[in-house]
Amino acid sequence: MKLIQTLGLASLLLCMAGVSYAEAGSEDGMPMECKQKHGGMMSPEKMEKMKGMMQMRKKHMQTMEQRLANIEALLKELVELEKKHK
Repeated sequence: MKLIQTLGLASLLLCMAGVSYAEAGSEDGMPMECKQKHGGMMSPEKMEKMKGMMQMRKKHMQTMEQRLANIEALLKELVELEKKHK
């Protein structure tokens, strides 16, 4: 029963984070949507700040994707060990 609960929790976590992060932007790192909305109205200082924020967000998303991949690998290993144990 605990295995089923663990797998359920893991699949919930994977589903919650399953929205893929795609950086569909220009060469300066700013997503096209933001550039269209704010590109002409922002000062260079604000543009640099937003660029930095987007880079931080991208790094954070990569870290989270790696952590979820590690969790998935551990859960697969747990399932295999459980199968061998029975």
